[in-house]
Amino acid sequence: MIVIPELHEKETGSKFSDDFCFNYPKKERPLVRLLKSETGLPANIVNVECWVSLELGTWQYIEVQNDTADEIHQGNSFWILFDEKASLTSDYCLGSPPELPESDVKAMQDFVRASFTDQNSRLFLLMQERKAQWEADVKETRDKNFAERKRK
Repeated sequence: MIVIPELHEKETGSKFSDDFCFNYPKKERPLVRLLKSETGLPANIVNVECWVSLELGTWQYIEVQNDTADEIHQGNSFWILFDEKASLTSDYCLGSPPELPESDVKAMQDFVRASFTDQNSRLFLLMQERKAQWEADVKETRDKNFAERKRK
């Protein structure tokens, strides 16, 4: 990874040489679920998440339950990653290898794409909320870093 020390300091409030990399916010956020009974999808969405990596950029994903049971099985899941407009979803999934049939995984990906063409859809609005939470967490962490540097 190539780091420009001045940009790192400007964005994070800490010197690159002091702590090597940005300390990402460590706040636990409550899980955001979309149950298959609400969406008509073949599997539950057990979490909706958005965060930014300085190395890789924005990560948006839904965490999908790896079975079609009605009850929540959080431990056995995979992520479907997608870009800012959900025009591209990952052809591969992170986490446990999908046990769902390929047609069910495709239905989940299609749901994401359709949700992002409708800015009033529940998934789109949840993702906007997650982005705002991430930005607030980053601002709090950055402000804390700047305050600590001023005290030194």
